[in-house]
Amino acid sequence: MPRLAIRCLGALEVARGSALQDLPPSRKARALLGYLVVTGREHSRSRLSSLLWDVADDPRGGLRWSLSRLRALVDDAAAVRLDATRTDVRFVADGADVDVDRVRRDAGGLAALDVAGLEALVAAFRGELLEDLDQPELHAFQAWLIAERDGFRRIHGEALARLVERLRDQPARAIPHARARLAIAGHDERAHVDLIELLAASGARELAQEQLAASRRQLEASDDSTHELHLLARRLAGAAAPPAPSPARQQIRFCRSRDGTQLAYTVLGSGPPLVKTSHWLSHLEYELESPVWRHWVRELSRDRRLVRFDQRGNGMSQRDVTDVTVDRMVEDLEAVVDAVGLDRFPLLGISQGCAYSIAFAAAHPERVTRMVLCGGFARLRFTGGTYGPAPAEPYAALIESGWGQDNPAVRQLFTTLFLPDGTREQQQWFNELQARTASPAQAARLLRTVSVLNVEALLPAVRVPTLVIHVRSDAVAAYSGGVALAAGIPGARLVSLDGKNHILLEDEPAWPQFLSELRHFLDDEPAA
Repeated sequence: MPRLAIRCLGALEVARGSALQDLPPSRKARALLGYLVVTGREHSRSRLSSLLWDVADDPRGGLRWSLSRLRALVDDAAAVRLDATRTDVRFVADGADVDVDRVRRDAGGLAALDVAGLEALVAAFRGELLEDLDQPELHAFQAWLIAERDGFRRIHGEALARLVERLRDQPARAIPHARARLAIAGHDERAHVDLIELLAASGARELAQEQLAASRRQLEASDDSTHELHLLARRLAGAAAPPAPSPARQQIRFCRSRDGTQLAYTVLGSGPPLVKTSHWLSHLEYELESPVWRHWVRELSRDRRLVRFDQRGNGMSQRDVTDVTVDRMVEDLEAVVDAVGLDRFPLLGISQGCAYSIAFAAAHPERVTRMVLCGGFARLRFTGGTYGPAPAEPYAALIESGWGQDNPAVRQLFTTLFLPDGTREQQQWFNELQARTASPAQAARLLRTVSVLNVEALLPAVRVPTLVIHVRSDAVAAYSGGVALAAGIPGARLVSLDGKNHILLEDEPAWPQFLSELRHFLDDEPAA
């Protein structure tokens, strides 16, 4: 017998092989089937009766009649899929192809799907969930349907966003997916920007300008952010600017450190190298989507070959590790640059990555050409001027107890410290980044490691040209820590920036200042 297939994304359909089956004429019977298939769990007869029938409609009789019609539709000699007892009813897929089940399985591993897998996933969305089965007069059923639709719409949008990124170097192929994403995420500024950039990259500059104008009107009318659109408008106007590198070309590779720990790294862009040392709260793949980090990746790889890797215990690198000392971090950096095949290179350290950069430069001065240290410290200085691990312990305990919970309250505490001037969207992304980068136990271990970092004794041994950049009101790494770095490293220069954010955001004045200082410093590097 042909395989049974049930499609709930769009109008409800039941097919055997390629032949569509006739559905019951009763909307309530069709809604019952959709509800049982989508929920996939057991329900009491009394619950189903009250969900879909009014008291005046003989609910029990209506349920019995509907079940008799549905059995003939989904049961066959191979399986009894409508499992109904005297008290309960459930749908058992048992060999049937059910679109919502496939979509849920794929949604659990979106990061692992290739382009073909993502295209197959988005193709499953023929429309809204059970789009022909609204029952506005049945409040409980309609509330369930609206909530389920929202959930599947989020899956659809995330799959489309990933597909657009993967196909960014194939604009003609990506544009239909970008349009579909915009249709379901009209308030997401990034969805507008992606479509406009793809239109421009395909050569359709007039269409890109028209879409830009339409997007601005739509978002401004609903009081949504248009900052990225303003930046994009300037880029479109200045066509002479070099194109940003395509995140879609990123390939994650792996190597092993001296102790066998597996490290995830990637190389993006072309030109002279720039190696960004590892730090807490990184995720190579997630950063490409994030409004907190994607401008870093884009600009740093615009005219250089950017090497990035996730710190051990973090992101896509091996997480089940306990040895997270400075010595191990230096060995990890050495393993990555060796895997890439770099002999000499400039280093960019951010936050705690500055300490690892300093330790590497002191140990391997022959390999480091220049060093940029942003928002860093040789020894972490906590609020109030106290040095040492004790102030970190309450935060570590909070992480262990609340980091992984659905309620992001604990993560929001750290987000507020790292991005006090971030937008709501940026802070939400950083909340999610924390949950994705490390388990609660590992995040607490990494924080405790940061709290006892101390490379002060190594500062006089650094003999490479060094630029120290620090935000004056950084709430995570005190400005005095940046001053101490510049004072302790022979010949280092300090650049102070206005702001409060520990991670520089694209829309703050400090960001272009940082890029200008960084590029000027690196461009002065003698040719290898």
